[in-house]
Amino acid sequence: MSKPFNASALLAPENAGAAPTLFDPYLTAGQTWQLKSPNDNTPQLWLIGPDQAIEHLTKLAQQFQTPTPGWKALLLAPPGLQVAEWATPDKFELLYGLLPDVLKATHTATFHSFCYLLPDNRVAVVVHHANSADLVPVVYRLAGVLVGSEQAPRTNVTLLDLGQHPTKLAAWPLQVQAALALRAHQSEEQQIQAVLQRLQASLTPAVLAPAVARRAKRRKPEVMIVEDDPSTALLLEMLLDGLITTVSSANAVQAAQNYEIHAPDLVLLDLGLPDVGGLDLLQIIRQADPAARVVILTATATKANLEAARQFGAVGFMAKPFTRTKLQETLQQHGLLKSR
Repeated sequence: MSKPFNASALLAPENAGAAPTLFDPYLTAGQTWQLKSPNDNTPQLWLIGPDQAIEHLTKLAQQFQTPTPGWKALLLAPPGLQVAEWATPDKFELLYGLLPDVLKATHTATFHSFCYLLPDNRVAVVVHHANSADLVPVVYRLAGVLVGSEQAPRTNVTLLDLGQHPTKLAAWPLQVQAALALRAHQSEEQQIQAVLQRLQASLTPAVLAPAVARRAKRRKPEVMIVEDDPSTALLLEMLLDGLITTVSSANAVQAAQNYEIHAPDLVLLDLGLPDVGGLDLLQIIRQADPAARVVILTATATKANLEAARQFGAVGFMAKPFTRTKLQETLQQHGLLKSR
């Protein structure tokens, strides 16, 4: 038997005297909860995994708009907890089976109890219990279960009395989302730095020396297009067709690899690359090849970026719309195409 998640019905079960029952924590394809008990009104112990925790906690918080005596919310940050490890079916079922014993001091036959595995590696527990002091050993025991320790680990615990500050619960899922956004930003920055370090290590004057020597001897100049938008890159290739040899790169890593092979006579560089910034690539190219000539494609570049590009050694700028005449003038300006 299944039912849609209905937050408004959670806090006031009709048969308040019934014994609590567990439920299957897995969502079906229809986004419904599969209950083990055929009685939808039986108070339950809810275990919500990281994929659904923010949405479920947000809906639960909407029920606490006015002081609600007896309700407590606790936010745990067990050291070393990796919530993703508990999100697998086997581990989730194991925790699901342990919770009734761990939370038996808090779970009553009158109200639901809620345990959230938050995706920022914290745990939220929302229960109806009169004595806040009794909750402390319970949550420490829960932290021990989650990190696999028989002894209660040192755990930061935030206790929120919903009888006094009911609306503050709504801030918790927002804090989780903010923490995830910050983590994603830091991860992206780390990835960018890792790419930059690889580029700086791979594109050096010594590595480029053979290609630079070939550049000095070749008869037909080459232009490298560094543009992540396929339609723009194709347009530039078509406009340059018949005028000069081109090679295209969709990101900074490809650009560095192609530069090592070709040492092009001119680079048409878009600043908005997907892996690292075009300005960073410009600096790496110029440090490895001081004779490099780079023209910035200014379709989306800001004034600050253009000024920085000029300081980093860009030799020109080209704005949309790109035309064959503009490209011819740019090639002629840098001696790659004879004036007609």
